[in-house]
Amino acid sequence: MSMLMIITTVIDGYKPRLLCPAATTMEINGWGKRHQGVDNQNDIDFPFLHESKISIKSEVRFAYNTLYICAMNPMIIGIAGGSGAGKTTFLRALTDHFDSHQLALVSQDNYYKPKELQQADENGIINFDLPSSIDHLHFVKDMEDLASGQSITKLEYNFNNPAWKPQPIEVHPAPVIVMEGLFVFHFSEIMNRLHYKVFLDAHIDLRLSRRIRRDSKQRGYPEHEVRYQWDNHVRPAELKYLEPHKSSCELVVDNSHSYDDGLAVLVEVIQKHLDNL
Repeated sequence: MSMLMIITTVIDGYKPRLLCPAATTMEINGWGKRHQGVDNQNDIDFPFLHESKISIKSEVRFAYNTLYICAMNPMIIGIAGGSGAGKTTFLRALTDHFDSHQLALVSQDNYYKPKELQQADENGIINFDLPSSIDHLHFVKDMEDLASGQSITKLEYNFNNPAWKPQPIEVHPAPVIVMEGLFVFHFSEIMNRLHYKVFLDAHIDLRLSRRIRRDSKQRGYPEHEVRYQWDNHVRPAELKYLEPHKSSCELVVDNSHSYDDGLAVLVEVIQKHLDNL
């Protein structure tokens, strides 16, 4: 089991113990009063700290942006959906509900292999909608590193747009890890680690119109190229690698009009998990 070890201040006479998994906040005042309803039966004793003679009144916060010693046991959530289902806006709204030390987001988009390593179809057009287009070993490793308490750094993907200078993205460990992308249910190493699965959907015609608008505005693709990719790459990939997993998801969100109800459900699921830490 991976352990994250950091030493913090110790109160004179206090017998240090630790709740695991990490409580969001535990205050220790004076001679070791314990607050916030800490459940002693899950405490872990660290005898090597018992003889400390530091006399200080302090608050010790057990959270990912502070000092603590705890085995990592995060909740891992998978979020997938077809092109144009609204994953980006849904995820932005989700992350707005939580602090960065509560939720870590890992997006499959940032794990595309270089263009020269991508597979072309029979017409010589690169197909970015195959599992082989993703560096899935790196994708999986970053998930495992976060789950074991290590931060990760990844260069963002610029969708082969030369005018878009990719920037490094640093993600820190958190009690909740969200793995997002078309193939998160297809990659067994990720699927087998998921505690909760979310499928984001919308009417197919609406999704296509959203993709045409997005790819034209953000990525500079002409409409005929977008429609070619949709018919020959996007839809075949969704049918083969994504939609068979829809029935196994704990939450299916229809974003044809609004994702608000589905978002509220997911926020409640995550908040309950955080409250129980």
